[in-house]
Amino acid sequence: MSTGTGLSAQFGLATETTFGTYAAPNRFLPLTSDGESIEDRVEWLQTDELGGGIFRKSERLRVYSAGAEGDTKFYVYTRGSGIIFLHCLGTVTTDQPDATSKPNEYRHIFTPSPTGKRGLSATVQVGRPRRDDGTVVPHTYVGGKVTQFEISASAGEPITISTSWNFASFDHSRPLATPSYPADMRPLTFLDATLQVGASSIPVREFSLSFDWSLETDAWTLGGSKLEPVIGDFVTIEGSLTTWYLSSIEPILTAFRTGATVGPLVVRAQYGEIDAGQSNPYQVVITLPAVGLKGKAPTVGGAGPIELELSFEALAPANTAPVTIEYRTRDATP
Repeated sequence: MSTGTGLSAQFGLATETTFGTYAAPNRFLPLTSDGESIEDRVEWLQTDELGGGIFRKSERLRVYSAGAEGDTKFYVYTRGSGIIFLHCLGTVTTDQPDATSKPNEYRHIFTPSPTGKRGLSATVQVGRPRRDDGTVVPHTYVGGKVTQFEISASAGEPITISTSWNFASFDHSRPLATPSYPADMRPLTFLDATLQVGASSIPVREFSLSFDWSLETDAWTLGGSKLEPVIGDFVTIEGSLTTWYLSSIEPILTAFRTGATVGPLVVRAQYGEIDAGQSNPYQVVITLPAVGLKGKAPTVGGAGPIELELSFEALAPANTAPVTIEYRTRDATP
């Protein structure tokens, strides 16, 4: 029996073999306290007819499913986050850097799919508890694509990843999956994170990186089926960081004034140890090879230290991905 509240909610997903075809959820992540906002899209189709009176008639109403969409937010964990990174970026390579000395360490490197994640989709199931009897009711969505995501890190907070989803359809007749979570699943926090630009480490209060796939998501056809979303415009990768006016910032400000790119910008978060005694921590490393700055010059805003907010756009050097996420964990697959 559940609590009948959001405390007993669950979120599971699975990568589909075919777009829009149900796959039983087999990976699970706790939602943050912000919850989720995935909603069914149910559309009305009515005919307006002249000569039949002044009221619309109930027998002329047709209702149809138009898929679903909404947002989810998760903490970034030492284990279990790989499947979210995969559906955010689309492409992954996996290896073991040292299988002999560090047999439990797997390295997953995620890069943006050059085809716009064509052929990659997910079934997502949200378990929503009823208040009166405590039943956790499964709400299942198929043909899921992450259209946008944002990774955020702030002083005093865990690192989070927010995702926006679009689904081809919903099927709430599916059974509720039984969730399971790795025993050593730990959230990465600001305590574990550092930021570096080029050769300089930068003290940062806040960092965020957003990625918009610019997917066309409304390709409905006669018969009521939906085509797989494809890219309709250039991908946009933007971010910001908040710091102070420091000597280490001067080269970045020079680049801002001259229009030069800077990089690589690297955010690294690491915690614990995957193999005992091997000094191989769980890690998430976000690398932006080249960023163009759009920030503001420092100004005196009061009696305290001068704060500086820099915004940027991630760019793609020749034959190089504009962003990579390296994930070192015990999970053999994302």
